[in-house]
Amino acid sequence: MPSSKLAPVRRIVIGHDNNAHSTIKYDSQLMSEHLTMGVEVKTLWITDTFPANTNIVGDPTESHSGFMAPGSLIRVVDFPPQSQGATHRTVSLDYIILVKGSLVHWTDDGSTTTVNEGDVLVQQGTMHRWDNNTDEWARIVCIILPATEPVVNGPKLGDDSHLIGLS
Repeated sequence: MPSSKLAPVRRIVIGHDNNAHSTIKYDSQLMSEHLTMGVEVKTLWITDTFPANTNIVGDPTESHSGFMAPGSLIRVVDFPPQSQGATHRTVSLDYIILVKGSLVHWTDDGSTTTVNEGDVLVQQGTMHRWDNNTDEWARIVCIILPATEPVVNGPKLGDDSHLIGLS
């Protein structure tokens, strides 16, 4: 299994101490979860509600499994060189920022869009795939929010995130 050649992801979480002062709660490099096609995912933070509860005790990423959260979720995803992702849909609203490299975003109508460093993609529960057609690793940051199932001409378009190896 390939291992990302990109810089490690350092997560710094600021909260409050018992005297109501701002303090660093967590400061560490994150381990990757390996998905299909050599993709590596690092989950930075998860909330169970919206608006978010800023009074939680502990690290919510330690007990979370699965692709979605009932509140918000932020992840870093690394794509190996010359790789084709798995086609999938999530019932979510995703804000995706490409921070390193270049990726091709594919939709099931056959459209492709090259996404470059600094580009932001907003995805609304669509069937899609990410391809890395370059010889370098690529990295995106995803802010994922729960959403209603997309409805097109009557039928609901459900989630099939199990196809990418993260259920």
